Amino acid sequence: MVVATLTFVGLLVEVPEASATSAPPGDIWTSRTPASSNIWRSVAYGGGLFVAVSSSGSGNRVMTSPDGITWTARTSAADNSWTSVAFGGGLFVAVSSQGVVNTNRVMTSPDGITWTLGTSAPTRDWQSVTYGEGLFVAVGTSGIGDRVMTSPDGITWTSRTSATNSNWTSVTHGEGRFVAVANSGTANWVMTSEDGIAWTSRTPANNNCWQSVVFGAERFVAVGFTCASSSLVMTSGYTYTVTFDNNGGSGSMAAQSASSATALTTNSFSRTGYSFGGWCTAQPAAGGTCASVSGTSYANSASYPFTSSVTLYAVWTANPLTVTYDADDGSAPSGGASSTVTGGTLSSLATTTRDGYTFDGWFTASSGGIQVTTSAGHGQTADFTLFARWTATNPGTSVPPANTGSPSNQPAVVVAEPDRLPNTGAVPLGVVLTAMLMMFGGALLISLRRWATSAIR
Repeated sequence: MVVATLTFVGLLVEVPEASATSAPPGDIWTSRTPASSNIWRSVAYGGGLFVAVSSSGSGNRVMTSPDGITWTARTSAADNSWTSVAFGGGLFVAVSSQGVVNTNRVMTSPDGITWTLGTSAPTRDWQSVTYGEGLFVAVGTSGIGDRVMTSPDGITWTSRTSATNSNWTSVTHGEGRFVAVANSGTANWVMTSEDGIAWTSRTPANNNCWQSVVFGAERFVAVGFTCASSSLVMTSGYTYTVTFDNNGGSGSMAAQSASSATALTTNSFSRTGYSFGGWCTAQPAAGGTCASVSGTSYANSASYPFTSSVTLYAVWTANPLTVTYDADDGSAPSGGASSTVTGGTLSSLATTTRDGYTFDGWFTASSGGIQVTTSAGHGQTADFTLFARWTATNPGTSVPPANTGSPSNQPAVVVAEPDRLPNTGAVPLGVVLTAMLMMFGGALLISLRRWATSAIR
């Protein structure tokens, strides 16, 4: 059976290679026998070999294993208190916090078996070493301003200035930068460096007693024990930003940034005639759904993973509206849609009639307004009334002039019907002209009659 192995500071695990019926590595742990019962402080893997170092023992403070199961004692370069080991550039490098040889707190090995004592930059209590960007970096808990040292080959070391004089307990490398944590100090207990040389103080989640830090899954993870806070784990990953778009609404919202799953800022946008329907990673039309544009939807204040930056668009749900009809002296409206939504169209319109008038359509106001049809949106955002608009079909009737002679000999005169004319407060020009013609005609008839009488005499 193929076997996968994993080690953890002197404790080893053997589990079957992952299959449909086996548990993955890390689920089931198995105790293994070390080469000796020392205080094993650190383990590293490189060149097909596991290598562990300890802070106790006599001449056997190193052990190696090709599989993490069977271990072999190796002779350390010195019986120092070896605290950490790392592999990089084809070389194992270990550092110590104390030693029988104070100035030689570094040892190196190309194979994990044969070790050579080296000289650390200053004599410090070195607690951790890592490798990255072609450089070994070690941090310690003693010294004034020089609690970091670096080496390109694990042999020649250079003292570096730490961000603060904190007790730096662990250092790691990931995503192109070094990160170190401390378990005590006078300032922030995290520092970072892009090159291992220049260090910047960072603000941790809290100044707890941080013991170890590692990088994986796009984030740094630190663990510790309680000394200033009950928080024993903190993380730092990529910071991503969510930008909020009102998508035709009004108002503004600040962008939100986070490095892990966080509840989205509660919506503060609004839009007349619409209700907020959540967020969408694609931009839907007004009244449309997120599914219609193949986006991913998020409810108001829902948790967002913050594993990427994104613009979230407000989804607006059209409000239902009530439609009423005003016939304006016509017959009672019959039929017609009585409900709709903001931005919608009416499926049908009511019918009405009025004697002597032609129906011109339904309008959004008794005068002016816009005409509403079933072929275009009504443009309303709240409950509304439609008003009938009419045009008179018989604008006038024939009436005789004043009785000045035989009715049969008098011409008919058309007079506009007052109740069919708009009441403007002024006498219509047609009425004035008609009256003048009647007066002139009457006078002419009287003059002709008198002339005829005098001629006969």
